[in-house]
Amino acid sequence: MTRNTLLRGSLLPLIFAALLSAQSRFPRPPQSAERTGIPHADKPPAAAPSARIDFVQLQREAREMSDLAQTIPNDISQVNQGLMPKDTLDKLKRIEKLSKHMRGELNP
Repeated sequence: MTRNTLLRGSLLPLIFAALLSAQSRFPRPPQSAERTGIPHADKPPAAAPSARIDFVQLQREAREMSDLAQTIPNDISQVNQGLMPKDTLDKLKRIEKLSKHMRGELNP
């Protein structure tokens, strides 16, 4: 046998034994939830967002927003004539609030 073969034959088992004993001395880091399949307590399950959306409420808000939006062209034509309907700004604010709420519900 050559010297390299002899060194490889005797050193490799020693290296593997050292690695195995080092693994037993140091604790393993905890596995991530993605690898173990266990959900984190702070992360909701994937199905949770659709479960908490109130579709009836969204439909009601969409209808209200649509009704308000249909009145805006008439209000703007009155503004063009020099008249400012007193509730126009309130309607626009309400449309904006409804829109933000609906967007937040659909895209958490």
